[in-house]
Amino acid sequence: MEPERKVALVTGGSTMIGRAICLALARGGADVVVNYRTSADGARSCVADIEALGRSALAYQADINDPAAVDGMVSAAVARLGGLHILINAAGVVAPKKKVSEWTVADWDEIVNTTLRSAFFTTQRALPQMEKAGWGRIVFISTTATKLANDFRVPYIAAKGGVEAMTRALAIELAPCGITVNAVAPPVVPVERNRTRWDFYEKHLVPYIPAGRMARPEDIAEAVAFFGLSASAYVTGQILTVDGGWSSRPAYPLE
Repeated sequence: MEPERKVALVTGGSTMIGRAICLALARGGADVVVNYRTSADGARSCVADIEALGRSALAYQADINDPAAVDGMVSAAVARLGGLHILINAAGVVAPKKKVSEWTVADWDEIVNTTLRSAFFTTQRALPQMEKAGWGRIVFISTTATKLANDFRVPYIAAKGGVEAMTRALAIELAPCGITVNAVAPPVVPVERNRTRWDFYEKHLVPYIPAGRMARPEDIAEAVAFFGLSASAYVTGQILTVDGGWSSRPAYPLE
């Protein structure tokens, strides 16, 4: 049965796309746990904006690579906000460009652990609360690079491919429990951490995007909110590409 009051946990929720997701969920009627690792000021600011929308919010510092820290965060969500019904696995890592020969074991572990391993264990820790409620929404963030694979970022693309496979497998397992599992695949999004590349994106990428502009964090957030709230009750196991038509454009002009 759908709960009257919904509580969402957004990993990496203090800045950029994660912040936009927190606000979209709050506008949709959810209370929100804003997870962060280092951006305490951003998390506090996000909480203030959520509360201004009339919803409750909690900023919680936790390294999602540590399952014990995730356990504490889930417990805090239940104790402070009354439950946990929606999980958005939005935390990510910026992958540098390197040749295959240049990647180290430490590089691989950082990217795969933050992108794939942590998403699995955060989901595992959140699931008992959703099963208890008989209702849940889980959303992963993937990337268009799993379709439009680019070279020099093999570990990142491999990890995101794992996220998409995990989405489908979990959807099958959890559907009988009233829990949906979906993913949103954004393209490159101009955000603060890649500000130095904005001019490059505008010059070289926008001409290939049918929508005529780069994606904004809010574009991704609204798609996540669709999966994370009530409207998508019969949608599960899906990967939604949100890229302004970029990945639908043929590689060569058709006349």
